[in-house]
Amino acid sequence: MPSRRSLLWILLLLPFVVRFVYFFDVRSQPYLQWNMVVGYVNHAFAEDLAAGRGAPYDLYRSPWYPLLISGLYRLFGPEPMAARVFQWILGGCGCLSLFVLTRSFFGERCALVALAASGLYAPAIFLEGELLEQGAASFLLLAGFTLMGLALREHRPRPALSAPGALLIGLGCLMRPDLLACLPFLGAAAALAPNPRARKIAMVAAVASAGLLAVVLLRHPGPFIDVGADRTGIHAAVSFYHGNNAEANGLDVGFPEVEELPTEDPEARREHMTGLDLAGIRYATSRTGGGLETVAPFWLGEAGRFIRSRPATWLSLLGRKTLMFLGGRPVGSQKDILFARSLSPILSVLLFCAGICVPLGLIIPFAIGGLAAAGPAHRFLLFLAVPAGCFITTLLFVHDFRFQHAAVPFLIALAAHGLLRLLDGAGGRRGALAALVAVALVISNVDFLGTREVRWAAEHFRVGTMHLERDELALADAAYRRSIGADPGYAPSIDNLVYIAKRTGQYDGAIEFLSGVVETGRYSWRTLRALADLAIAAGRREEGEAMARRLRQEFPERREGYEVLAGILAGSGRAAEARRTLEDGLVRFPGDAALSLNLAASWFREGACAEALPLTRKVLDETEEYPEAFSYAGHCLAAEKDFDGAAGVLLRGLRRHPGDITMLGLLGQVYGEMGRRGDEQRCYREVLERRPDHAEALYRLAVSLAAEGRRDEALSDARRAQALGHPEAGRLIESLSGNRRR
Repeated sequence: MPSRRSLLWILLLLPFVVRFVYFFDVRSQPYLQWNMVVGYVNHAFAEDLAAGRGAPYDLYRSPWYPLLISGLYRLFGPEPMAARVFQWILGGCGCLSLFVLTRSFFGERCALVALAASGLYAPAIFLEGELLEQGAASFLLLAGFTLMGLALREHRPRPALSAPGALLIGLGCLMRPDLLACLPFLGAAAALAPNPRARKIAMVAAVASAGLLAVVLLRHPGPFIDVGADRTGIHAAVSFYHGNNAEANGLDVGFPEVEELPTEDPEARREHMTGLDLAGIRYATSRTGGGLETVAPFWLGEAGRFIRSRPATWLSLLGRKTLMFLGGRPVGSQKDILFARSLSPILSVLLFCAGICVPLGLIIPFAIGGLAAAGPAHRFLLFLAVPAGCFITTLLFVHDFRFQHAAVPFLIALAAHGLLRLLDGAGGRRGALAALVAVALVISNVDFLGTREVRWAAEHFRVGTMHLERDELALADAAYRRSIGADPGYAPSIDNLVYIAKRTGQYDGAIEFLSGVVETGRYSWRTLRALADLAIAAGRREEGEAMARRLRQEFPERREGYEVLAGILAGSGRAAEARRTLEDGLVRFPGDAALSLNLAASWFREGACAEALPLTRKVLDETEEYPEAFSYAGHCLAAEKDFDGAAGVLLRGLRRHPGDITMLGLLGQVYGEMGRRGDEQRCYREVLERRPDHAEALYRLAVSLAAEGRRDEALSDARRAQALGHPEAGRLIESLSGNRRR
């Protein structure tokens, strides 16, 4: 019938049309294009593979997805959009594959419903637009299961398809090794299918061979990539600890003991690992005193101790993960899809959570009903295999909707089957099936756990930072204002708003905006501090001082009120009043390191080392967090001619803050006073390694070389210092040139 054929063509094209529309959304939104955390790691690794940089590689994650993307980069250049388009094509083809699989077991009507639902499934479109393994792995798995399904179906099976199907599944497991957990269920489905014994054995062997091949290639990828060492066990152990520790909530990743490092950290970038992995490695090696071989045992041991010592808490945590897996809200640990929908018209139409969470809040409950009515055991296991494997991943590690991604096509097929069974009467079991679906609807859509809402302030800040990196200052400014509107105390956005105003010189607009925030009553001490900073930068000193006094008055629990006011007073030439303000602050906050150092700096600027030195020593007795404390103490000791003491303090500071150029320069001066020219010059050269344009280091190096009679070298460095604007370099050059002529 033509109308039926037309409907079929519309639904077959639907997945590609929706992805084409989303492509235009992505092009206009940096948030939807940015590579974050794992996406950044995959992009960087693929870039290096395509360019042949960095081999041999130490592997901290499976290399197979970056290897796939590197092939695209070789063809099109290191352009993430090429990978995104490729993955959207795979995603559309995956919807067609799901149509074939569903029709093979549940009929064409159910297949059409599944095709429509998969074509409109917004989280898949979103994830396929990220440089994550899920897109390629899910397609390969679905294509492989479709071939296996054709081999296992009850009517007109095609057993010859089981081998290529198993091979595709194995390739999918190479992308996401946790998906290996689905193979036992698939093997059981092959064993229980109504086939002759020899055929069953062949199919089970194909599944087992695919799994074995995947494991071998995961452990030994050498024929395809130049590997130095396999460190993937470290990532697995760190991830296991994230999901199983006393502070774990089943969703967020991190260490209670360790501050997260940025994934852009040079070491993380070089080794193709996330900042979390790097933080875990550094902490574990500092605790064990050993090398990388101690990291995985350390974190597995920490997780094991938690599980053994608090089994009830751990079981409760598993329950939380189960509820999250069955929940309809798509939550993740990287980009926030619920924030992304505010940037994409197509996502805003296809994805929402208002009472019922569309689409997962409907797919999962009806899928549970469809699974209950799936029929023979082999069919039940075939459609359960991937969801069960993904569920095991959630229980072992943490929940993230991207970890569900491979399961969703099978859940959609089951949901379509469950819905039609209900509509058709469910063969006399309609009441029981309806009750099961109703209970599942409640579980999937009621937020029992208080799953986090969108962190609007943080996500708008991310958007602003993306615009800032592109030097799109007006767009960045607007994003930071939206962030502050969502959370008036969100410090990073306030700081960056001030930065943009200072960079552009457009203070009035920022002051007006923040003043408007204050008028609403929804403001914080950071808002007042930013207003004080902006007023001072704009030359409105009286307004800045008034705002600083207001900060001190309205937020007496914050030391920043004293700190900001003292800074403004000192900048106005009222040093004595500034010191009194800091002393008042120290009465209110006894022993506060920051206030003590500010007071020390005030004395230091006046050359009053006798007053500054005791303050810095007191700070250093309590904390080594502040590098300026070492600098002040070293300078004051040197001023008192205690060069050994100065050198000792500065060396201690450099052990705590390696490479601090202020301390290195001071240490060079101290060594110069001690006559240790070699050590003096080494310090200045270390400064220049970090800051080649450091005129003072060049000048002092030239003076030191001249003191040793090395005039040619001294002259060269003096000329470089003069080119950089050092005021004394000209006289030194003249002196050295005169000596040379004589």
